Amino acid sequence: MREGQVIRSSTNQVQIYYRSLRQTDHGVFSLHYQAFLLSCLFPLSPEGGGVTVTDIHPGGQAHFHCDPGFQVRGHEVANCLNMTQPHWSSPEPQCVAVSCGGWIRNATVGRIFSPPPPSTSNHSNSNNLSCHWLLEAKEGHRLHLHFERVALDEDNDK
Repeated sequence: MREGQVIRSSTNQVQIYYRSLRQTDHGVFSLHYQAFLLSCLFPLSPEGGGVTVTDIHPGGQAHFHCDPGFQVRGHEVANCLNMTQPHWSSPEPQCVAVSCGGWIRNATVGRIFSPPPPSTSNHSNSNNLSCHWLLEAKEGHRLHLHFERVALDEDNDK
């Protein structure tokens, strides 16, 4: 044992045994102890979706969801596993486009993303792509659109 040494237990118990052959003039020591709970890292939100976490400690769950027009590819729920190094039971899923356009009723807050290039989507391989979205808020409400990113091809995109 030496000053500054740190010992972490692998269970919830630690036994400390001290013995000296001398009843007087024996060595001295002091230690600080602290209980802690291991946790999983906070999972990343999938692009085009989000994650809600009940708890990052063992037994907690991460629930993944996708924005309208996207669906989860992978597991929608992951559990924080109690291991020497806690980790989630499955990797973060992806949100993939399943439709180009759609009707969002009772719209409150959300995001709409342009469809990905044909090589990564479920669209046909035609040269044209036409999408139509209808956002409908409750009666008496109005919608506010904020374009976060716009990078259109000036000749081909409208």
